[in-house]
Amino acid sequence: MWSFLKAPMVRIRIGRRVFAPSVLNTSLVLVLLPFLLSLGHWQLSRGSEKAARQLAYEARGREQPVDAEALAGLLRAGEDIRFRAVSLVGHYADGAQLLLDNQPHEGRPGYHVLTVFVTQGRRILVDRGWVPAHPDRRQLPAVAAVPGELVLRGRVAVPEPAFRLGNALIEGERSPWRVQALDLPALRGILGEGLQDYVVQLDRGEAHGYLRDWRPAGLNPERHFGYAVQWFALGSLLSILYFVLNFRREESDGDR
Repeated sequence: MWSFLKAPMVRIRIGRRVFAPSVLNTSLVLVLLPFLLSLGHWQLSRGSEKAARQLAYEARGREQPVDAEALAGLLRAGEDIRFRAVSLVGHYADGAQLLLDNQPHEGRPGYHVLTVFVTQGRRILVDRGWVPAHPDRRQLPAVAAVPGELVLRGRVAVPEPAFRLGNALIEGERSPWRVQALDLPALRGILGEGLQDYVVQLDRGEAHGYLRDWRPAGLNPERHFGYAVQWFALGSLLSILYFVLNFRREESDGDR
Protein backbone atom coordinates (compact mmCIF):
# COMPACT_ATOMS: atom_id res chain seq x y z
CA MET A 1 0.00 0.00 0.00
CA TRP A 2 2.78 2.41 0.92
CA SER A 3 4.66 1.70 -2.28
CA PHE A 4 1.50 2.54 -4.24
CA LEU A 5 1.11 5.87 -2.42
CA LYS A 6 4.75 6.77 -3.03
CA ALA A 7 4.61 5.81 -6.72
CA PRO A 8 4.40 8.67 -9.28
CA MET A 9 0.86 9.46 -10.31
CA VAL A 10 2.03 11.06 -13.58
CA ARG A 11 5.44 11.47 -15.20
CA ILE A 12 5.98 14.45 -17.47
CA ARG A 13 9.44 15.11 -18.92
CA ILE A 14 10.46 18.68 -19.79
CA GLY A 15 14.05 18.81 -21.01
CA ARG A 16 16.28 17.32 -18.33
CA ARG A 17 13.60 17.76 -15.69
CA VAL A 18 10.62 15.62 -14.83
CA PHE A 19 7.37 16.36 -13.05
CA ALA A 20 6.47 13.20 -11.09
CA PRO A 21 4.19 13.83 -8.09
CA SER A 22 3.32 10.83 -5.98
CA VAL A 23 -0.21 9.51 -5.48
CA LEU A 24 -0.04 10.59 -1.83
CA ASN A 25 1.06 14.19 -2.56
CA THR A 26 -1.51 14.62 -5.29
CA SER A 27 -4.32 13.23 -3.11
CA LEU A 28 -3.44 15.61 -0.27
CA VAL A 29 -3.45 18.61 -2.60
CA LEU A 30 -6.76 17.57 -4.18
CA VAL A 31 -8.31 17.46 -0.70
CA LEU A 32 -6.68 20.54 0.87
CA LEU A 33 -6.79 22.99 -2.03
CA PRO A 34 -10.60 22.98 -2.55
CA PHE A 35 -11.03 23.22 1.22
CA LEU A 36 -8.79 26.31 1.46
CA LEU A 37 -10.44 27.96 -1.54
CA SER A 38 -13.92 27.29 -0.15
CA LEU A 39 -12.93 28.95 3.14
CA GLY A 40 -11.65 31.97 1.21
CA HIS A 41 -14.87 32.26 -0.81
CA TRP A 42 -16.94 31.90 2.39
CA GLN A 43 -15.04 34.76 4.02
CA LEU A 44 -15.53 36.90 0.90
CA SER A 45 -19.26 36.19 1.03
CA ARG A 46 -19.43 37.07 4.73
CA GLY A 47 -17.43 40.24 4.13
CA SER A 48 -19.77 41.33 1.34
CA GLU A 49 -22.77 40.62 3.54
CA LYS A 50 -21.31 42.68 6.41
CA ALA A 51 -20.39 45.51 4.02
CA ALA A 52 -23.99 45.61 2.73
CA ARG A 53 -25.25 45.61 6.31
CA GLN A 54 -22.91 48.49 7.19
CA LEU A 55 -24.15 50.51 4.20
CA ALA A 56 -27.77 49.82 5.18
CA TYR A 57 -26.99 50.88 8.76
CA GLU A 58 -25.53 54.20 7.59
CA ALA A 59 -28.28 54.83 5.03
CA ARG A 60 -31.10 54.12 7.50
CA GLY A 61 -29.52 56.55 9.95
CA ARG A 62 -30.07 59.39 7.46
CA GLU A 63 -33.79 58.66 7.05
CA GLN A 64 -36.54 60.43 8.94
CA PRO A 65 -37.43 58.58 12.16
CA VAL A 66 -40.74 56.73 12.30
CA ASP A 67 -43.03 55.85 15.19
CA ALA A 68 -44.35 52.50 16.42
CA GLU A 69 -47.48 52.71 14.23
CA ALA A 70 -45.40 53.24 11.10
CA LEU A 71 -43.11 50.35 12.06
CA ALA A 72 -46.15 48.09 12.43
CA GLY A 73 -47.25 49.08 8.92
CA LEU A 74 -43.79 48.29 7.51
CA LEU A 75 -43.85 44.88 9.18
CA ARG A 76 -47.29 44.10 7.75
CA ALA A 77 -45.95 45.02 4.30
CA GLY A 78 -43.03 42.62 4.75
CA GLU A 79 -40.42 45.41 4.88
CA ASP A 80 -37.06 45.01 6.58
CA ILE A 81 -37.10 47.31 9.61
CA ARG A 82 -33.56 46.67 10.82
CA PHE A 83 -31.60 49.83 11.63
CA ARG A 84 -34.66 52.06 11.12
CA ALA A 85 -34.48 55.32 13.04
CA VAL A 86 -37.44 55.70 15.42
CA SER A 87 -38.93 58.45 17.55
CA LEU A 88 -41.25 57.19 20.27
CA VAL A 89 -43.54 59.13 22.58
CA GLY A 90 -44.60 57.34 25.76
CA HIS A 91 -43.26 56.16 29.10
CA TYR A 92 -41.10 53.44 30.54
CA ALA A 93 -43.09 50.72 32.28
CA ASP A 94 -42.46 50.57 36.01
CA GLY A 95 -40.82 47.32 37.11
CA ALA A 96 -40.28 45.88 33.64
CA GLN A 97 -36.52 45.76 33.22
CA LEU A 98 -34.12 43.06 32.02
CA LEU A 99 -30.38 42.57 32.34
CA LEU A 100 -29.08 40.71 29.28
CA ASP A 101 -26.18 38.60 30.53
CA ASN A 102 -22.80 37.81 28.91
CA GLN A 103 -22.31 41.16 27.18
CA PRO A 104 -18.58 41.97 27.47
CA HIS A 105 -17.21 45.39 26.60
CA GLU A 106 -13.48 45.93 26.08
CA GLY A 107 -12.76 42.74 27.97
CA ARG A 108 -14.99 43.55 30.94
CA PRO A 109 -18.06 41.42 31.77
CA GLY A 110 -21.37 43.20 31.91
CA TYR A 111 -25.03 43.46 30.99
CA HIS A 112 -27.25 45.35 28.59
CA VAL A 113 -30.09 47.12 30.36
CA LEU A 114 -33.44 46.67 28.60
CA THR A 115 -36.59 48.43 29.76
CA VAL A 116 -40.13 48.14 28.39
CA PHE A 117 -41.34 51.37 26.77
CA VAL A 118 -45.09 51.84 26.31
CA THR A 119 -46.11 53.80 23.21
CA GLN A 120 -49.26 53.86 21.05
CA GLY A 121 -50.64 50.81 22.85
CA ARG A 122 -47.50 48.78 22.20
CA ARG A 123 -44.74 47.57 24.48
CA ILE A 124 -41.22 47.84 23.08
CA LEU A 125 -37.99 46.72 24.71
CA VAL A 126 -35.49 49.59 24.69
CA ASP A 127 -31.82 48.74 25.07
CA ARG A 128 -30.50 51.57 27.23
CA GLY A 129 -26.86 50.48 27.01
CA TRP A 130 -24.14 48.58 28.83
CA VAL A 131 -23.33 48.41 32.55
CA PRO A 132 -20.44 46.52 34.18
CA ALA A 133 -21.10 43.38 36.16
CA HIS A 134 -20.40 43.23 39.90
CA PRO A 135 -17.50 40.94 40.93
CA ASP A 136 -20.02 39.02 43.00
CA ARG A 137 -22.35 37.55 40.38
CA ARG A 138 -25.16 37.31 42.91
CA GLN A 139 -25.23 41.11 43.16
CA LEU A 140 -26.91 42.78 40.20
CA PRO A 141 -26.09 46.35 39.13
CA ALA A 142 -28.47 49.08 40.24
CA VAL A 143 -30.80 50.10 37.41
CA ALA A 144 -32.62 53.41 37.70
CA ALA A 145 -36.31 53.70 36.92
CA VAL A 146 -37.42 56.51 34.58
CA PRO A 147 -40.72 58.15 35.55
CA GLY A 148 -42.90 60.39 33.41
CA GLU A 149 -43.78 60.90 29.76
CA LEU A 150 -40.92 61.45 27.34
CA VAL A 151 -39.76 61.29 23.74
CA LEU A 152 -36.87 58.98 22.87
CA ARG A 153 -34.93 58.28 19.71
CA GLY A 154 -33.15 55.11 18.71
CA ARG A 155 -32.51 52.43 16.10
CA VAL A 156 -34.39 49.20 15.50
CA ALA A 157 -32.52 45.95 16.13
CA VAL A 158 -33.99 42.52 15.42
CA PRO A 159 -32.54 39.90 17.81
CA GLU A 160 -31.19 36.67 16.37
CA PRO A 161 -33.17 33.49 17.20
CA ALA A 162 -32.65 32.82 20.89
CA PHE A 163 -30.40 30.00 22.01
CA ARG A 164 -30.22 29.07 25.65
CA LEU A 165 -29.12 26.08 27.69
CA GLY A 166 -31.72 24.46 29.88
CA ASN A 167 -35.24 25.71 30.56
CA ALA A 168 -34.40 28.82 32.58
CA LEU A 169 -35.51 31.89 30.63
CA ILE A 170 -35.43 34.48 33.35
CA GLU A 171 -33.65 34.66 36.70
CA GLY A 172 -34.88 36.48 39.79
CA GLU A 173 -38.17 37.08 41.52
CA ARG A 174 -38.47 40.79 40.72
CA SER A 175 -37.25 43.40 38.26
CA PRO A 176 -34.56 43.75 37.05
CA TRP A 177 -34.53 40.16 35.85
CA ARG A 178 -31.39 38.57 34.46
CA VAL A 179 -31.84 36.79 31.12
CA GLN A 180 -29.43 34.77 28.98
CA ALA A 181 -31.14 35.45 25.64
CA LEU A 182 -33.78 37.73 24.16
CA ASP A 183 -36.50 35.19 23.44
CA LEU A 184 -39.13 37.84 22.76
CA PRO A 185 -42.12 35.50 22.16
CA ALA A 186 -41.40 33.71 25.45
CA LEU A 187 -40.89 36.99 27.32
CA ARG A 188 -44.41 38.17 26.48
CA GLY A 189 -45.74 36.09 29.35
CA ILE A 190 -43.68 38.23 31.73
CA LEU A 191 -43.47 41.63 30.06
CA GLY A 192 -46.92 41.83 28.47
CA GLU A 193 -48.72 40.50 25.41
CA GLY A 194 -48.20 43.71 23.48
CA LEU A 195 -44.41 43.18 23.41
CA GLN A 196 -43.10 43.79 19.88
CA ASP A 197 -40.75 41.47 17.95
CA TYR A 198 -37.91 43.98 17.84
CA VAL A 199 -35.71 46.01 20.16
CA VAL A 200 -34.88 49.73 20.01
CA GLN A 201 -31.28 50.70 20.76
CA LEU A 202 -31.31 54.07 22.50
CA ASP A 203 -29.33 56.78 20.68
CA ARG A 204 -26.09 57.87 22.30
CA GLY A 205 -27.30 61.42 22.92
CA GLU A 206 -30.51 60.38 24.66
CA ALA A 207 -30.95 60.72 28.42
CA HIS A 208 -31.62 57.87 30.86
CA GLY A 209 -29.12 55.55 29.18
CA TYR A 210 -25.84 53.86 29.94
CA LEU A 211 -22.74 53.16 27.83
CA ARG A 212 -23.79 52.90 24.17
CA ASP A 213 -21.44 51.91 21.36
CA TRP A 214 -23.85 50.66 18.72
CA ARG A 215 -22.67 49.05 15.48
CA PRO A 216 -23.87 46.16 13.30
CA ALA A 217 -23.18 42.83 14.93
CA GLY A 218 -20.22 40.68 13.97
CA LEU A 219 -16.77 41.29 12.53
CA ASN A 220 -15.97 44.31 10.36
CA PRO A 221 -16.04 43.56 6.61
CA GLU A 222 -12.30 44.30 6.40
CA ARG A 223 -11.59 41.48 8.85
CA HIS A 224 -13.47 38.98 6.68
CA PHE A 225 -11.68 40.18 3.55
CA GLY A 226 -8.36 39.87 5.37
CA TYR A 227 -9.16 36.29 6.36
CA ALA A 228 -10.13 35.54 2.74
CA VAL A 229 -6.74 36.77 1.54
CA GLN A 230 -5.04 34.50 4.08
CA TRP A 231 -6.94 31.41 2.93
CA PHE A 232 -6.27 32.16 -0.75
CA ALA A 233 -2.60 32.77 0.03
CA LEU A 234 -2.37 29.38 1.75
CA GLY A 235 -4.00 27.77 -1.30
CA SER A 236 -1.49 29.47 -3.59
CA LEU A 237 1.42 28.43 -1.39
CA LEU A 238 0.18 24.84 -1.38
CA SER A 239 -0.02 24.84 -5.21
CA ILE A 240 3.46 26.34 -5.58
CA LEU A 241 4.99 23.82 -3.18
CA TYR A 242 3.25 20.96 -4.98
CA PHE A 243 4.88 21.88 -8.30
CA VAL A 244 8.27 22.96 -6.95
CA LEU A 245 8.81 19.88 -4.79
CA ASN A 246 7.66 17.47 -7.50
CA PHE A 247 9.47 19.05 -10.45
CA ARG A 248 13.10 18.00 -10.26
CA ARG A 249 16.12 17.29 -12.41
CA GLU A 250 16.27 13.70 -13.63
CA GLU A 251 19.58 11.98 -13.13
CA SER A 252 21.35 10.58 -16.21
CA ASP A 253 23.45 7.43 -16.31
CA GLY A 254 26.57 9.56 -16.13
CA ASP A 255 25.30 11.32 -12.99
CA ARG A 256 24.71 7.99 -11.34
